[in-house]
Amino acid sequence: MAISFSRPDPSSAASVSSAQFPTSRRGFDQAEVRDFLRMVAAELARLQERERFLERELRSAQHPGSSDAVTMDDDTATRLLGEEAARVLQTAREAATQIRARAEDGSARLLREATDEAQRLREEAEIESARRRQDAASDAEAEVQMAKQQGRDMVNEARAYRERVLSELARRRELARQQLEQLIHGRDRLLQAFERSRLAAVDVMAELAPLGEPVEYVNLQPTTGPVPLMVPATSMYMQPDRDDDDLDQVAQTQVEVAEAEAEVEVEIEIVELDIEIVELEIELEVDAEIESEADVDVFGDADDDTIGLQLVEPHDDTVVSLPEPAPFDDRNDNNDREPARVVSLFAKTSDRAETKPTSSVDDLFARLRESRADTVVERAAIVDIPADEVEDEGEESQTESGVDTVAEAVVPLILSASRKLKRVLADEQNELLDLLRRKEPVRTLDDLLPWEADQSARYSAAVEKDLVAAAVAGAQGGSDGRNPAIVRPAIDAVTNDIISPLRDRLTRSIDKAAGVNSDLANEVRGIYREWKAHRIDEYVEEIVRLAYDRGALTVTPG
Repeated sequence: MAISFSRPDPSSAASVSSAQFPTSRRGFDQAEVRDFLRMVAAELARLQERERFLERELRSAQHPGSSDAVTMDDDTATRLLGEEAARVLQTAREAATQIRARAEDGSARLLREATDEAQRLREEAEIESARRRQDAASDAEAEVQMAKQQGRDMVNEARAYRERVLSELARRRELARQQLEQLIHGRDRLLQAFERSRLAAVDVMAELAPLGEPVEYVNLQPTTGPVPLMVPATSMYMQPDRDDDDLDQVAQTQVEVAEAEAEVEVEIEIVELDIEIVELEIELEVDAEIESEADVDVFGDADDDTIGLQLVEPHDDTVVSLPEPAPFDDRNDNNDREPARVVSLFAKTSDRAETKPTSSVDDLFARLRESRADTVVERAAIVDIPADEVEDEGEESQTESGVDTVAEAVVPLILSASRKLKRVLADEQNELLDLLRRKEPVRTLDDLLPWEADQSARYSAAVEKDLVAAAVAGAQGGSDGRNPAIVRPAIDAVTNDIISPLRDRLTRSIDKAAGVNSDLANEVRGIYREWKAHRIDEYVEEIVRLAYDRGALTVTPG
């Protein structure tokens, strides 16, 4: 049975040995090799089947009734099949062996190349993944470092801003405190001046004498011409019972009242008292901001060499009141009478001005204009003759004694409050140090101290009795000084001046220690040592005096 192939004949040894296969990129074409191997296998199967068939035929021929299998060797097969068939069979076997070997070599080579390629690709993939992983880790680390740096910058900026805000608030608070102190001192000076003015007014009112009808009436309306003189029918008078030396006395009185929005300055001078003429010149200087002003009435007593000042309400009729005339004696009337001069209370608008001003008036006005406008009146409203200087010295000694009384009342309370606050500070310091020895790292102020209100209540309770005692002393023993609202500003001052700065310093120390309790303990010792040595002594006097002043306000007139 012959088979025709377009490819090398697998049954021919020459064809099998000279078979040519087309080559591909990586060796022989695998499809061609497999097809040829299938053809060789089919041919070998056919030959083996034929061999078995021939063997059966041979056995049947040799032993017709025997069914025992006879094994044929090559010689037997050659003898039975012939030389040609044996040669073909041998060639087919060799070709099959070679083809199998080549196929195994090719498959092994392909497997090896595939394994190498897979290994190379795996290594490249691992290298690429490692590179990308390293790049990602580097980028993540850079982002983390950048975020940390930005966080540190933001924290530092926030701390710097907080420090600036705290310093600005502290500066403003200190400035406000100084302004309040100045206002309180100014208020006290005003109250003292008003009190002295009130006492002087009381003395003046006690020395008032009844006045009669005015000798002359003056029209106070401004005019460019001469002021008409209105003289009653009564005759002028003389004072025979007074000496020339008594009539030449000059008294000067100045009253300056300084208020928050207005200032009224009244300057009065009485000049030239003659035997027959009483001449009075008054100058009023009123600030433009004052809408209403009081009239000034100057009076004198013949028996007393004292010139008094009285502030009276304005009247509709602008009439100047002069002292009541003394009884007239015709026996001493040897001189000619002349009418009284007109008193001018307004600046003259004509071109003709007075050319004979007294030098004493000019000197007085020059001295008054040189004085500062904000100076509070420190002299009494009534200036007496030198004989009454003893009374002024008595008032000064009374003021000094009042200051000594305040010092005697306040100094023991200041010392007591200082000791109590230092004791509270010492107890609190011991508590904090014990807490730092036993507790976990402290990172916030709330871990170390209670709320500010609770801490303020503890300090305020320690000095509340002393502050109430200072308020009672300021109120001169009155019941109003025991009102809790009176000492509330002083208690608030304890919080603002002592506790709040202490908490701020502790907060900065906690941030600086960064969780190290030993460093924080050293900071706490230094801070509390500073507070006990300087801060308490610096502010406790102001706090106690504030309570004293608040109590004094409850009994201040007006």
